Amino acid sequence: MLNSHPNAVQLSLAQPVYMNTEQLAAAIPASRRTIDYWRAGGVIPYVKVGRVIRFDLQAVKAALEKRFMVKATDKPYRVRPIKAKARRQ
Repeated sequence: MLNSHPNAVQLSLAQPVYMNTEQLAAAIPASRRTIDYWRAGGVIPYVKVGRVIRFDLQAVKAALEKRFMVKATDKPYRVRPIKAKARRQ
C-alpha cells in the first residue's frame, strides 16, 4: 500500500512549482530583463524569501493572460517592430 504511513506527504498536481528567473524565461517567451521589469512593476506575482526570488508558472501565465488579454502559449514568438525607411529627396 503506497503512502500508508500517517506522516507521509501527499503530493498532488495542484501544488505550485516554483522556479527562478532563468527557468521562467525558458518556460515563457520573455527575456530575464523583461521578467525583472514585470516583477518590479507588479505585473507578475512572485515569492521572495531572503534574497531568493521564485515564480509560480501557472500564476504568472494567468497574470499575463489577464493583463495583456492574450492566451499564453508554450511556443516562443517574436514581435519585430516595423522600421520606417527614410525617404531621400
